[in-house]
Amino acid sequence: MYLCQELAIGHRRRVVASGLSHHFRAGTLTLLTGRNGAGKSTLLLTLAGLLPPLSPPSTLLLRDRPLASYDSRHLARLRALVLTRCTPVELRVRQVVEMGRMPHTAFDRRLTAGDQAAVDEALRQCSLTDYADRSFLRLSDGERQRVMIAAALAQEAPCLLLDEPTAFLDYDSRHHHFQLLRQLADQGRCVIVSTHDLDAARPLADAELTL
Repeated sequence: MYLCQELAIGHRRRVVASGLSHHFRAGTLTLLTGRNGAGKSTLLLTLAGLLPPLSPPSTLLLRDRPLASYDSRHLARLRALVLTRCTPVELRVRQVVEMGRMPHTAFDRRLTAGDQAAVDEALRQCSLTDYADRSFLRLSDGERQRVMIAAALAQEAPCLLLDEPTAFLDYDSRHHHFQLLRQLADQGRCVIVSTHDLDAARPLADAELTL
């Protein structure tokens, strides 16, 4: 899926990390590890296309094409990004998950029966079917994180990028989250996770890239 070859990342002209080489394959769960400030979040934002690489376009490929060659709508269908913190919104859980279908909808943003089926499946996979009509604002941090993962699944992107998805969660919630990510990788997705939670993550991961 993603191929980095001597990739340099950073903000504007300030290089955070360079010489990064790794092949992120479909069907694998890869951990991004390293100290705070090493560039884990920056790498995820670069893979998501939200930060430009600080090296030539050929150093970052997605499906054998330079990432920079994709337009935003096409890219939104290929990768989904889940950040550590999500903005609380006054919506029901189902409405938040439905937002994951936006890259696939027509200009009127109406959801088709197929879109609704994708939302139903995402809710089921994240054990959120019974939460569909609950207020997103009233959920715990762990439940909100599950909702954001469900929205990413509804997006049906083959690549999932997650930034510290188990931060602030208790042990049982952390374990549940990584079990879910393992299942998603086993279904054929390319799952890339930045984390400090190595005790829970390492037994389930296929690869690790230390920055």
